[in-house]
Amino acid sequence: MVASRNQYFQLKDYFTEYNDIDYITENGALIRNPKKVYVVHSFSEDAVKHIESFLIKQKEINFLVCGKNAAYALNKCLKNILNFQIIIIII
Repeated sequence: MVASRNQYFQLKDYFTEYNDIDYITENGALIRNPKKVYVVHSFSEDAVKHIESFLIKQKEINFLVCGKNAAYALNKCLKNILNFQIIIIII
């Protein structure tokens, strides 16, 4: 078992030798293995819209939105990809 705040697909690339390993990713928001998703904890779509709207207005904050299948960032955030202060988990 691997537990990390990182995204599942990033971790999966680190452990290519292990096909049947379980992953606790996104600080526990997603628990899965390559074949099955066990647990997904996410914000409602409405909550994500409100949080994102607030964060976009904060010039000094870079944020990344993570979903079950991908991660999303605004172009302004990608310029500072190593300096993310906030990560929103959505699925």
